[in-house]
Amino acid sequence: MFFAERRLRACAVRVAAAHSPVDGWQWARWDELVGVEVGISVHTVRTEFLESGEITGVALRGTTLCRIVIPASVSLEHQIHVAAHEAWHLIDGHDRCQEGADEAAAERFAGYVGLAVDRFTAPQPHRWYRAVSVG
Repeated sequence: MFFAERRLRACAVRVAAAHSPVDGWQWARWDELVGVEVGISVHTVRTEFLESGEITGVALRGTTLCRIVIPASVSLEHQIHVAAHEAWHLIDGHDRCQEGADEAAAERFAGYVGLAVDRFTAPQPHRWYRAVSVG
């Protein structure tokens, strides 16, 4: 696996830790974790002004703050996917919307975040339990 793909996957697992087994998805924690990856503060805004369609999210980079704008009218899973896609553009330093490799990487990152969240939310078998066979 290429170094860039390993970086993408590892970063996805780190930011997916915004999901708490007790409290569920925490947007404030997401902003904090993505901010660490970007290197400056990040604030995610859920708005009714965006709808799922041709443009589903926006990443805005400032000098001291980045904003990720996503639609509020879609499922939480879709919000996380769109936020992760936009976050990768910030994390990887993309300057503008481009087709091709940048978009493909952002989509892969969003998919990896989704997989990591699924793994964090899946019921874990009790590791202390061991089956014992008697006679």
